Amino acid sequence: MLFFERGMQSFNLAGVNFFFSILACHSLAIPHIEARDLRGINPERLLNAGIKGVVFDKDNTLTEPYKLQIVPEIAGAVEKFKRTFGRNVIILSNSAGTLDDYNSEKAEGIEKALGIHVLRHEQKKPGRIPELEDYFGCKLLELVIIGDRYFTDVAYGNRHGMFTAHVQPFTNRGGNFAVRAIRPLETELVNLWRNKRAIAPEHAAFGIYF
Repeated sequence: MLFFERGMQSFNLAGVNFFFSILACHSLAIPHIEARDLRGINPERLLNAGIKGVVFDKDNTLTEPYKLQIVPEIAGAVEKFKRTFGRNVIILSNSAGTLDDYNSEKAEGIEKALGIHVLRHEQKKPGRIPELEDYFGCKLLELVIIGDRYFTDVAYGNRHGMFTAHVQPFTNRGGNFAVRAIRPLETELVNLWRNKRAIAPEHAAFGIYF
């Protein structure tokens, strides 16, 4: 089943400007954890490392783009995150749950289908989203963000002091054209910067997790 009409998101000027910030500070795009998919990330280790909440991207992290089914191979891993963190597992989107989402229709559809709360918020990534701290009742550095994009999910999390985890996308088909176009560049640049010894920002959970 396809997701709702893709629709138009309002222009995210902050996101465009943030791209140049990443080019100036390479560590923003380097995740603390890298895994093929959620099965390679241990939620119990995250909890023991002091992480109090999990922030998921949706497309190509939990589901294929614009779809409302968790990819079967990771369904067990998703349930393990839910058992470990309880209600402190959410989806953070730049469309569903934002002011672009009329009457929260997209957010409610995702919640009904996936059984994961979608955060309602006004500001979009990469801006600071105070609703995150309000929902979890903790500091951003006590949260992990997990997503498939180096220049959005990872860079956003690093910018705000979160623990960051990157997973590989399930597919390059069916997603947003701009995302498909820029993803190879993101990967190439991150690999280049790693070869030049760029590392993720320091985080207290890193040494404990590993």
